[in-house]
Amino acid sequence: NRQDTHAADALAWASFRNGDARHPEAAVARALAPRGPAPTILLHAAIIRRGTGHADDARALVARALACPVALTATERRLAELAGS
Repeated sequence: NRQDTHAADALAWASFRNGDARHPEAAVARALAPRGPAPTILLHAAIIRRGTGHADDARALVARALACPVALTATERRLAELAGS
């Protein structure tokens, strides 16, 4: 039973992609809790927050993810731009 940020991110992302609107919120909070989450975790959190009706939070998370441009692939950067719009 892994409790690290990547496990929390994977749980949030899988739950969200499977249409579960309840469980991703708690898992996203766990993934973001440590200082300085990875840009891909911020991107997943932004997409989940936008998909659950929290557009302002999504934009803030996208800004944080894009602040480290070398850490995201071109595809991830495009997803971030879409999640923040």
